[in-house]
Parts: sequence; structure tokens; C-alpha cells
Amino acid sequence: MKPTRTFFAVTFHEPPREGLLRPASAGGREEGGPAAEAGRRVRRVRRARVEVTAPSLTKFVPLPVVWHEVAWVPAIQMDATEPEPMLPNRFSRNSSIPIPMKSTDSRLLLPTANPRPNLCRRSFRRGGFTLIELLVVIAIIAILAGLILPAIGVARTRAKVAKARTEMANLAASIKQYESDYNRYPMSKMAEEKASGADFTYGPAGFGTTSYVMENREMMYILVNDIDKAPDNILNNGGKGIRGRNPKKTSYVDARMVTKDAPGLSADDYIYRDPFGNPYIVTIDANGDDKCVDAFYGNIGGKGLNKNVDASSPSNGKYELNGSVLIWSFGPDGQASASVAHDQGVNKDNILGWQ
Repeated sequence: MKPTRTFFAVTFHEPPREGLLRPASAGGREEGGPAAEAGRRVRRVRRARVEVTAPSLTKFVPLPVVWHEVAWVPAIQMDATEPEPMLPNRFSRNSSIPIPMKSTDSRLLLPTANPRPNLCRRSFRRGGFTLIELLVVIAIIAILAGLILPAIGVARTRAKVAKARTEMANLAASIKQYESDYNRYPMSKMAEEKASGADFTYGPAGFGTTSYVMENREMMYILVNDIDKAPDNILNNGGKGIRGRNPKKTSYVDARMVTKDAPGLSADDYIYRDPFGNPYIVTIDANGDDKCVDAFYGNIGGKGLNKNVDASSPSNGKYELNGSVLIWSFGPDGQASASVAHDQGVNKDNILGWQ
């Protein structure tokens, strides 16, 4: 469609000045007039481009405009030395446009009836990653994971070790409190008998007292005041069990109850296990000499243990702890061996409650 020629009249608010008016003809050419006629001058109007020098006008003159779009914002071009005119933000079809001007020699460029005005062009790019970018990101993530995951594992292991030491300290304090209340340790009559004047170790086979293999379950029934829940071989045991070993019904240990062999105090077998699932091995000063000789560490020694050199002592040649209770566990690897030193191999990560 060919753009429509449109003639515009504009309104200015300026003081009267001498000038000359030559109104535009229908063809857009200039036509002259006398100098005294209206004291105004319009120099050129052509294809919607208006160049105006207007000394004075005193009223608004409507500008009829024919648009080919519903509404759009016209582009305004001014001289660099002149201020911008004040125009409405949007125009509607066949609207009249008042344009107040602030300069007497401003040139205003208004748009023609262009059905598709060039207001703003944007280029859009479809989002996404290339294969190379994805591979680079995956490689970075893999490297970071390789650095971070081992550190997280080490931190978790240290946290479990710290928790195990805390549980050992609480258990030792509970045993001492029981001994203070009853003037004996939380042991069955059978365990006292099998100690035979020495100390007694509650632990699994190969790590406890060999004459009476019993894990810490017998002791835990007494300390948590659940004696009545013990099986007959522990409760009565031919009259040498734990019956009547907590007549005050005092609960000395507040352990987390779990099922099966999970870390904590098992409600199934009443074995107290460390955060790695290993049973706590507990040695009690059954002979009352305020020293503990563990069934395992008494033979291989360890940091904090002293070797007994008293030939008259039943613990002669053994490594003992100055104290009434000794507690330890296998640690993260769940193993211990008497064939290696206390700080080597599988014994290196054992958790020792006295250190």
C-alpha cells in the first residue's frame, strides 16, 4: 500500500514575532503570501515530514492522521541541539495530536502511514546447551564429587568415633554409679564366680573371658532395669543368673533402643553396639584392686596401659589400666587381631574409651 500524504498543523506557544506565513498547498509545495499576513511562516510540508519555524500561534490546531495499525508509538527525531517535544505515549485511529513546542526553530519528524513501523527489533535465540558444554559440566561435577565425597566420608567416620567415645564414657559412669549404690558391679553370680579372683571381660568369643563367654547383654539387662525380660539362661542360670541384681529398679543407662543388630541397644538381644554396629567390650574390676586387665589388650598392651611386673599378682606380665572400668570396640573396620601390635593393621582404628 502506498503511504498516504498527510498535512499536519501544529500548535506553538511562543510570544508574537514578526514573520511570514506561506501555507502548504495540496501537493505539498510552498505557496507565498504577503509578509504582513498573520505574521507567521510555514516553510515546508512533505510526506509527513514537517519542518517548522513558528514565531507565534495562540491555539491548538488538530492534525488529522490516517493510521493502518490500531496503535503504536511514533518515532521522534529531533536536532541534537534542541529539546524533545512533549508527545502522548500512544495514538489511536483518526486522533488529533496537540504538540506543544519549546523552540522556534525545531525540526520534527513524524512517521508516515507505514503499516509496519520499525520500532524495535529483537533477535531471539533458542535456549539450550551444546554437547561440548554438557560434557564439560559433567566432567567438572565428576572432579568435584571425587574431591568432596571422600572428605564427607572421613567427617562422618570421625563423628561416629566421637559418638562412640561419648557412649563409652556414659556407660562407664553408669557402671560406677551402680557399684556405688550396691557395692558390687552389674554382673551375674556366674560371672563373679568365673572371674576367679581376676577381672572379668564381657565380649564376643575370643575377646571376652574364656571361661564364661557372654557379651554385654547380661550387664545391660541390669543397668536398664529390664531384668524380667532376660531369657532363663541369663535370668536364673541355675540360681546364678541376674535375678534380684537391681532391687531398687533404677535405670542407669538411657540408651537408644533399636532392633536386631543396629547401632544402639538392641531390643531383641540387649547387646549394646557402637555407631558402627560392633558390640562394646567391657572389662570390670571384679577383684577390687582398682585396676582392669582386659582379655584382649591385657596381652598386646596399648597406649595408656601399664605392664604389671609384680610377680605375686595374678596379673603379672599383663597390661592393665588404672581404673575400675575399661571399654573399647572394633571401630570402623569391625576387626581386631592379637597377632599384630595395638597400633598396627586392623587394630589401628579400634576405639578405646580410656584415650
